[in-house]
Amino acid sequence: MKGTIKAAIITGMFGVVGTVSAAVIGLYIGKNTEQQNIQNEINEAFGDVVNVIGDGNDVTVNDIRELVEEYQDLKKQNASLVDQNTKYFDDLEKVTEELELLKGESGSEMERLNQQLSGMPSVEFRSMGLCMDGNDVAMDTTDSAVVVNNRVYYSDEFVKNLVGSGRSITAQDGTLYIGKMIKEKEALSEKWLMDKYKVSFTDVETDSYGNNHTNPMVFYNGSSVIYNLSQEYSYFQCNISIENTSKIDRMGNIMIKADGIEIYKSPDMTKLTEPFDINIPINNCSLLTIEFVANSNIGCIISGSTVYN
Repeated sequence: MKGTIKAAIITGMFGVVGTVSAAVIGLYIGKNTEQQNIQNEINEAFGDVVNVIGDGNDVTVNDIRELVEEYQDLKKQNASLVDQNTKYFDDLEKVTEELELLKGESGSEMERLNQQLSGMPSVEFRSMGLCMDGNDVAMDTTDSAVVVNNRVYYSDEFVKNLVGSGRSITAQDGTLYIGKMIKEKEALSEKWLMDKYKVSFTDVETDSYGNNHTNPMVFYNGSSVIYNLSQEYSYFQCNISIENTSKIDRMGNIMIKADGIEIYKSPDMTKLTEPFDINIPINNCSLLTIEFVANSNIGCIISGSTVYN
């Protein structure tokens, strides 16, 4: 078919087919006037697309097959467009749902960030100088102090100037050591045993109240030990009790010395004395001495011995 088929022609095709059928019938019965009227009607409906020509029984409809084929093609194209539009609509709904979900997640994240910000500490940097005994100390004062939640912290340089150049500053295991770095808690048995006299080191001992003590030291009259602590510890602690085999009428005392100076003496102890703990300062001594002075037939148990800072 020549020329462009208009959408209105396609929409009205089935009605026109009826008109064409009427024209064919009219022509077959030989009515010329009716032929002309139907030709006019077809022309009005189809324009120049369809011509009805003939004398008597001959009728020609230009390209009616092509018209039907193009109409069918357009129906298929329309159905395809409907499917495609449906898919686009479904995709749009899915994207809209995802956007709403992201919007909700974004709101939750914003709320979480706001909570974090509200919990942030108040921080204020200060540029602070140092004057000692009327003399200004040369140092970098820029942001040398910071106030966090109304608590003031000073820079390393500030602290070093306060301490002085004659003492070292060491940070280790969450502790700032000024001067000599002191070690943490350690079993006394792990330190160097310089000397011992009449002291027994056993696996287990039972005291007069039936308590068992593991890895203790057992002292008798005149017993002593000396440990080298290399000035690394500030305190000594242990448990003291009387040995179960002791005579009930015997008595004795424990004495502890730091570098030869007595720093502790126990009360008089007998088999009736309940076990007790001591925790005493040892003044970062080099040598720690433990002695037991008593009658015969009485023993003293010292267990859980540790030194620490």
